[in-house]
Amino acid sequence: MDLSQIIVIAGIATYFLIRKQLREKYTKDYVKSIRATLIVPIIHIILFAVVLYEEGANAANGASKIDSLHNISTYTPYLGDLGKGLDIANQLGALPDIERSQSTLEYISAAGMATNSVNIGILIVIALALAELYGVYQFGKFTKKQMLMFYGGISVTFLVCSIFVGIYMEKFMTILSIVVPNGNSTTGFSFMFPILTLLIIGIPYRFYSKALERLFSYQLENNPNNE
Repeated sequence: MDLSQIIVIAGIATYFLIRKQLREKYTKDYVKSIRATLIVPIIHIILFAVVLYEEGANAANGASKIDSLHNISTYTPYLGDLGKGLDIANQLGALPDIERSQSTLEYISAAGMATNSVNIGILIVIALALAELYGVYQFGKFTKKQMLMFYGGISVTFLVCSIFVGIYMEKFMTILSIVVPNGNSTTGFSFMFPILTLLIIGIPYRFYSKALERLFSYQLENNPNNE
């Protein structure tokens, strides 16, 4: 079982555990009305682990194998679909043209940056998401402004990491286009990933902010001493 699977299982278990604890303190309808404050942070952790972190791990794995090999014709047993393309290129005599080329070096560098960014990013996302969950479970520990700052921190982390992953994917597609020319453009990933990230972060924000408003308005009505 890899890290992403562990995080998925832990995230689902955390949701049901906190929901159970909240139902012991509040009404079922109230807990239902604020469930987005539990679901959204957990979804963020899971999405980061399954999509960006896994992509970063794949980048590190592929780049390290390429970087450790001197003869590009020996890449083929290790690289799956890319290896098949390299086999074809080898038969056509194209390999000497791309061996340790600038594109290959840029790919290795981009893969390293993507891996480093997601390794740091997953720690930030988990820490901020857990702070959000703790703020719901222990009302009063954080203000509404602080909770929104946690969400903003997660959003920025997603965006930065998606940019690095997008650049890596673009470099990877450049290598593929050299090995197996197909006439398709290799550009676009460096801005496509951030756009997708903005959608992933932006769409749940509406539900999260409404649930957060419900959380604070209900709690302040019933606990006027809380600020």
